[in-house]
Amino acid sequence: NCGEANIFAEENLEGYIKVSKNIIKIGDGLLAVKASGNSMNKASVNGQNIEDGDYVIVDTKKHPQSNNYILAIIDNCANIKKLLLNSKNKIISLMSESTENHPPIFIHETDKFLINGVVKYIIKKPVVNWS
Repeated sequence: NCGEANIFAEENLEGYIKVSKNIIKIGDGLLAVKASGNSMNKASVNGQNIEDGDYVIVDTKKHPQSNNYILAIIDNCANIKKLLLNSKNKIISLMSESTENHPPIFIHETDKFLINGVVKYIIKKPVVNWS
């Protein structure tokens, strides 16, 4: 979800997508999630923003750093956000980058949450014109 953390993060395999190795460098630990919502439509990952319906490729083996875009699991709900770390007060901020106003999510480092990986690529939702 690219909005409020309200879509349950269950392993719900819809299928597989085949992506050319000329588009994405193949590696272990990659997974694809389909973006839902608009709270990251101003984010820039390799020059691509994250819009509703796009495929977001996440590297589950990459260690997240501050300012990375991440896939977080909070209260069993999945969310794509920008990670901001404040080690002084031990607050983790998950920020939207959107044309609309979406409130941040604040987590203490001792809360129950999971950062499932770092966003590596965006594959834009195909525009289909059947005419």
